Amino acid sequence: MIPVPLLELIDLKVHFPVHRGLVFQRQVGAIKAVDGISLKVQAGSSLGLVGESGCGKSTLGRAVVGLTRQTSGEVIFKGRNVEQSTKVERIRDRRRIQMVFQDPYASLNPRMTIGDIIGEPIRLHCLRQGSAAIQQRVRELLELVELNPAYAGRYPQEFSGGQRQRVGIARALACEPDLIVCDEPVSALDVSIQAQIVRLLKNLQRELGLTYIFIAHGLGVVKHISDDVAVMYLGKIVEKADRRRLFASPNHAYTRSLVSAVPVPDPRVERTRTRIVLNGDLPSPMNPPSGCRFHSRCPVAIDRCRSEEPPLVVRADGHETACWRAHELDRIMPMGAQPVAA
Repeated sequence: MIPVPLLELIDLKVHFPVHRGLVFQRQVGAIKAVDGISLKVQAGSSLGLVGESGCGKSTLGRAVVGLTRQTSGEVIFKGRNVEQSTKVERIRDRRRIQMVFQDPYASLNPRMTIGDIIGEPIRLHCLRQGSAAIQQRVRELLELVELNPAYAGRYPQEFSGGQRQRVGIARALACEPDLIVCDEPVSALDVSIQAQIVRLLKNLQRELGLTYIFIAHGLGVVKHISDDVAVMYLGKIVEKADRRRLFASPNHAYTRSLVSAVPVPDPRVERTRTRIVLNGDLPSPMNPPSGCRFHSRCPVAIDRCRSEEPPLVVRADGHETACWRAHELDRIMPMGAQPVAA
């Protein structure tokens, strides 16, 4: 029996209207940030969502959390459509879905102490009764993210970027969530600090049974924390697979370019690899290319790619790819040895 996914997205779209005119504004188009995405995330797993800037990753994450309203489609959480739930159910479901933001310097209120920042969601959702119980819970959360409980009386500007991100994680945990959307939580941090935050997130997942959607620019960080990886390009999912399978045998030209950019510490393996450098810039999401949206930059595109949009096809092993040439990519676009996810 197939378990019911914790989160399911069905043809989710988030379009932002574009208006023209100073007085009588009229809509002249729409930015299709997320344009028909369907995904399933099982409880206790971690889904990595990768792609370059402007592809719609953060918009998708904010739509899941409820910070951005969807244009159409469905967000199913624990088998229930969040938008069609009652107000009480919606508040309860939204509490169970939290977010860790990208910029630890902008996501914390500088006028509030660390204790107040972490304690605010506890008070709002009545998860603890009384000031003493809330303060005790704040101390527990600080210890959980490996910070000194005595820091509760300090302000965000007294901490480093890594420490601030730990506070952001503690704030997300304060709501006792089932799902946390991590929106590039380590991109603004030093490499050594990135490793510490990733290790912390993995430990918390193991201890608390959390489910993650981990958003990132590239595959380097994602491969260390994700069970499955979805590759996003211009509002669409172009490939999704188990992380080992995706690193070992990517079936989309865009994914191959991302994988080829991940450095390998073994110089013997590195010498056998082929770098795939894409030409051109990401097209405008307001006016995406016809057919396959990647065809304008794809080194192996054919006429069919320019006229017909490829569907996301699921193979018997669960590997999903939206590419007309996926079956012959190994022959026409060889990569050599690739880094395998640990």
